[in-house]
Amino acid sequence: MTRIRTSFIAIFVAIILAVASLVLINYQKRPEPQNWLTGEVSLKGGELTRPIQARQYAEELGLTFVTDEATRDDLIDDEVLVPLEGTYIELSDVSQPYVLPITLQFVTRLSQQYAAQGCGKLVVTSALRLTRDQPSNASPNSVHPTGMAVDFRIPRQAACNTWLRNTLSAIEANQRVDSTREAGPPHLHAVVVTESYAQYLQERPVDVEDPELRALTLALYYEGAIAEPKEGLAAIAAVIRNRVRSKDFPDTILEVTAEGAAGRTNGGCQFSYMCDGQLESIEVLCQLHPNDMATYWGPSWWDKLWKDDRTPCQRRWDRMLEYAEDFINDTDDPTGGAVLYYAGPPPYWAKPDMVPSSIRRIGNHTFGQSRWLGEDIR
Repeated sequence: MTRIRTSFIAIFVAIILAVASLVLINYQKRPEPQNWLTGEVSLKGGELTRPIQARQYAEELGLTFVTDEATRDDLIDDEVLVPLEGTYIELSDVSQPYVLPITLQFVTRLSQQYAAQGCGKLVVTSALRLTRDQPSNASPNSVHPTGMAVDFRIPRQAACNTWLRNTLSAIEANQRVDSTREAGPPHLHAVVVTESYAQYLQERPVDVEDPELRALTLALYYEGAIAEPKEGLAAIAAVIRNRVRSKDFPDTILEVTAEGAAGRTNGGCQFSYMCDGQLESIEVLCQLHPNDMATYWGPSWWDKLWKDDRTPCQRRWDRMLEYAEDFINDTDDPTGGAVLYYAGPPPYWAKPDMVPSSIRRIGNHTFGQSRWLGEDIR
């Protein structure tokens, strides 16, 4: 009897040790926060903001200070300068809408992130300037003639102004862009530190460059990545597409998901994840939330066997990206024309706003048509 009991204890201990070993194997230390939007909040500028240092840096890079249209055209032909344009970029009285390619990448990314805050298009007031066309109050050492500097209009909306200032300050803290607030007229000035910014783009985590696909991926991640089945995620994507199609909502996925975000302090957000005050990015998603959904998925022994070293967050992000690619142009609508949905008990607006006959449960959310909005897509 004693031998049987001893054997049972040994088996029990062996099972406990095996389980503990599996837990240790699958345990993954959370990465330290490495968000590019952390750092000092100041727009006083760094060393490059002083015109003489900026000019010396540009000369060390071998950049050309453009004096006339002929030189400008030669640089455009050689693709040293490129047109400053993009979906979320607005030019205001920019006489020479050309910049260095690395500057265009910076402005493009910043404008996408600015629009994702519900702030609309990022307004650029100055880019390349010929040396002969510099304003009277400009420094003779200004680097605007090289295409490495841009000026932004100060946003009128307080939330957008705060976001843009804090973002430029934080990028400056990481020595990728040198920013300052200037007067006469008031604007935000940024000099792209080309070498460090190019290195940042090369080393940054794999992300989605298409802002529409990226916006849909973020929506799927935040709205249903924990436990939502694929059919539920398809329904969420259908609601977003329906809103894009309707005259009652914005015309792009990015703007639909960001609608009201600039008014987050008064409850204006249409999508709750846009109301947390954070820049919605894969960096924030994977590194700054210690208790978020990313902790639910650790690499299994099968993943370890196949040497899948992605973090839990990256694994789930990649799955949402696959779904977003499937859903973004899908013509099937499992919701029957819904532009509203909610999770859990009906919110206060559900009964007056939703058509009762349209309400249906898909996955973990309830979907329905609105009495007042989106009639044109039915």
